[in-house]
Amino acid sequence: LMGAVCAGFLAFALVSQYGFGLFPCELCLAQRVPYAAIIGLSLLALLVRRVNFHYGLAVMCIVLFVLNAGIAGYHAGVEQ
Repeated sequence: LMGAVCAGFLAFALVSQYGFGLFPCELCLAQRVPYAAIIGLSLLALLVRRVNFHYGLAVMCIVLFVLNAGIAGYHAGVEQ
């Protein structure tokens, strides 16, 4: 589910960029990195069927979401 949500976020960003001509700044691009990492971890979770491994991946995804929230907060401050 986390991977699907992040794929939706990235798809929206790419449609905005290429479909509507909104060019991203460096911080916009930096915010895409945690989403791409979460997609990769989600795909890894589909390949490995151990429950303990899934808990570790979920914790790493949560850390990446918090990291992305920090980047977003900094980005909003810079924009203002």
